[in-house]
Amino acid sequence: MTKTFAATVLMIALAVTAEVKAGGPPPVCMVVDKIVLEPDEKIPAKIQIWGTFIFCKDNASYGQPVSGYLYYTAEKGKEEACRKEWAKLQKLAADKHIVALGSCGRPKMDGHLRKATETPKSPNAFPSGDEVSFTNGDAYERDFPSAKELLAKTALKTLKR
Repeated sequence: MTKTFAATVLMIALAVTAEVKAGGPPPVCMVVDKIVLEPDEKIPAKIQIWGTFIFCKDNASYGQPVSGYLYYTAEKGKEEACRKEWAKLQKLAADKHIVALGSCGRPKMDGHLRKATETPKSPNAFPSGDEVSFTNGDAYERDFPSAKELLAKTALKTLKR
């Protein structure tokens, strides 16, 4: 009986640990100020995403909000999938949502935030696949103080305009 109980406890602990590792916040949340599609909006090959961002730092919390831009290029052979994601981003940004990027629990996605003064060059390959998507991140405001700060900082910028 003791061995059965111990084995059951061990299996439950392993299941809970696996569930915790699979969850967590997405790698990046943002409030988008503007989107620049290159070379044009009809068939873009690159995207600049300007705004205020928070990056997941330890799979459980975010750093402070920072402003700048992300610069991506569509990966060869995955251009259409990238364009679909970029269109989804445009819709979320137009509706003034916090936008989450990436799969929950994967904080190592390369965001490479660039300063507003930095000239756009050498874009990163846009992360593609089923695990990377732009989604509505409004719910993160409730759970993460940095997301609240993200909205507050963005609201202050809007008031100053």
